[in-house]
Amino acid sequence: MRIEQFAKSAQSLEPDVVSARALAPLPRLLELAEPFLRDETRGLFLKGRETDAEIDSALERWTFDGMRHASLTDDDARIVEIKTLRRRDQ
Repeated sequence: MRIEQFAKSAQSLEPDVVSARALAPLPRLLELAEPFLRDETRGLFLKGRETDAEIDSALERWTFDGMRHASLTDDDARIVEIKTLRRRDQ
């Protein structure tokens, strides 16, 4: 499903994983994914060579537990795993 289309129905969905590839920078992805990312849900976001900068930018507005995983297909790419997403203003 496309995350942009289903954000309004997030209350009735309980995904185990939310993922995205080539959709938006990480701060925007977290905004889109927030309604779906409960404490037990993981976000898996495929990112390119700007991964560290995108994470730094996201940390200005969000707190989360995260890990970077190496890509098997591209040496410059990473899979960013996000758990326990919270807005900094909360």
